[in-house]
Amino acid sequence: MLEEALGHLVRGIVDHPEDVTVSERSQRR
Repeated sequence: MLEEALGHLVRGIVDHPEDVTVSERSQRR
């Protein structure tokens, strides 16, 4: 299950690198 989540995360980064960066900043708050 963890591998599946990582694979999905990697796809998201490749598809929307800018969106992922914004999400990481929002989570840090």
